[in-house]
Amino acid sequence: MPRSDMSGNHESPLTITHDTLREKTATAIHQQTGLKPSPRHYYGWLGLECPTVHAAVWMMRLLTVSNALARREDTTVFLPINPTTDPEGKTALRLTTQTHRHAVEQKIMQQD
Repeated sequence: MPRSDMSGNHESPLTITHDTLREKTATAIHQQTGLKPSPRHYYGWLGLECPTVHAAVWMMRLLTVSNALARREDTTVFLPINPTTDPEGKTALRLTTQTHRHAVEQKIMQQD
């Protein structure tokens, strides 16, 4: 049975699971890298704010080379969030922290 919030919007249980996973993964990534979640929300995607367009492009390219789907809008890099294939967000966390570490080592991003 879909849930309804006070505004009358209906959410399926899958959406709730997706939103919860996105928030938990965003929190874990922020704690390990300092990358903040984007205020832009797209179903199935977690956006992470990078300091520059160059850094976002670099992160997107390295994620793609690491065999991860990724996309970018301005300074935000997006990676997929999937409660079915990565129910705890561990793959997204591992790939993002590895990519961020390389970006810091290459001085693409400054360590916070």
